[in-house]
Amino acid sequence: MDRGTVDLDAGRGTGGDTEGDRLANIENVEGSGHADTLTGADAANRLGGGAGNDTLTGGEGDDLLAGDEGGDRISGGAGVDTLTYETSCEGGRVVLSNGEAERGCDAQGDVIEDVEIFVGSTQSDEIRGDPGADTLTGGAGNDILDGSAGDDLLAGGAGGDTIVGGLGTAPVSYAGSGERVRVVLDDGRAEAGGDADGDWLEGVEVVIGSAQGNEICGSMGAKTIDGGAPSSWC
Repeated sequence: MDRGTVDLDAGRGTGGDTEGDRLANIENVEGSGHADTLTGADAANRLGGGAGNDTLTGGEGDDLLAGDEGGDRISGGAGVDTLTYETSCEGGRVVLSNGEAERGCDAQGDVIEDVEIFVGSTQSDEIRGDPGADTLTGGAGNDILDGSAGDDLLAGGAGGDTIVGGLGTAPVSYAGSGERVRVVLDDGRAEAGGDADGDWLEGVEVVIGSAQGNEICGSMGAKTIDGGAPSSWC
């Protein structure tokens, strides 16, 4: 099909197979292999661009956006919006402060604005935040997460990750780890346990532990939030 335009807020489609369509009570749209324009409504929408240089606009709800392949223009709009590159064939480099994605199968050439939650691929990603309060999730792979100036939530996921708290208060979360974690804050090392194994931490003052129990060493001025099991200091 040719490229199409789908506007869930207006309830209509134009171009390609969408030409003349009237839409009601639709939350999720998957685009074609061409350059599509997809716009959400007030609800929490899921917009997937497919291949092609797409334009995705989330609208008012808490939306989930996936540009997929191609250089896409992605705007979350109002609400707390998530941009995911989970299906990308390689890791990407995303700098949210200038709204650009510089490399990676699905990320290459993307222009990003008004996105609060970022989910990386299963490869090795580099994700750098902006002055806002973002949530940066690396996924699998040896990722680099940099909170920059905002009060961000940083979760490296599996792999040996480099996590930089930046200028704000940026908690590092191991809540998703299936094993207990051991973190040595003075040395900047997360030594053992599931998602923590092999991580390097810099400028981190708050650690959210796993539900399996945690051991936090050094830097007694730091704060620890238990993930469901008690933590011990060493």
